[in-house]
Amino acid sequence: MATLQLSAEVRNARLDALEIAIGPSPILELRSGALPENCASPSSGMLLARGALPVDWLGEAEEGIKSKAGNWVLKGLDGIPDSNIGHFRIYASSNPATCFVQGDVTGAGNGGAMVVDNALIRAGQIVAVLLFELIDGNS
Repeated sequence: MATLQLSAEVRNARLDALEIAIGPSPILELRSGALPENCASPSSGMLLARGALPVDWLGEAEEGIKSKAGNWVLKGLDGIPDSNIGHFRIYASSNPATCFVQGDVTGAGNGGAMVVDNALIRAGQIVAVLLFELIDGNS
């Protein structure tokens, strides 16, 4: 098996480039069900919550890890049934039709790519993202 290792500086630069490509205040969607096959696939599941993230939504990359910055809080959309959040999608505010990042969502202690305070959402309920980290490989 081939081995490739990158310095922390290179891994940090790749993560910083992702934040620059998406831009400030991206749109976060929380959806029910399994995530689509990839970001180019159409959205799946029911849209449960949607809102803008902070202008500076990710912290500085360190040792190949970039974590959420600020408070990420969304409100359950009016009229949705009580539902489990299954996945998220992130869109650039300048290009809200193109998914840039997606992953699974779990409640605390369950190891999702995004961890929320309560994975069961109701109409009007506030949901806070507790953990979101991008980890660059090849260390």
